[in-house]
Amino acid sequence: MVLVWVLWSAWAATTAQTIDCNGYDSQIWAQSVLVSDPTRYAALDLDDNGRDCEDLPPGAAPARWTDEIPDGAELTTLRLS
Repeated sequence: MVLVWVLWSAWAATTAQTIDCNGYDSQIWAQSVLVSDPTRYAALDLDDNGRDCEDLPPGAAPARWTDEIPDGAELTTLRLS
């Protein structure tokens, strides 16, 4: 029983996503989360204009959060130092 609770707790922690802009590094990342489930993440779009977390820098979205390229995303090159 304890093992089931531990496994469920670990799963719940990894599937939870932040529902405010403070949890995201970029607007594109937050936008991709909103697009994935507009009802659940409606709080990300504070002025209800379809574009969320507008004060964040454009940035990028981690691949695990989205399966499509959001509108407005720009191609970039990764430079290793």
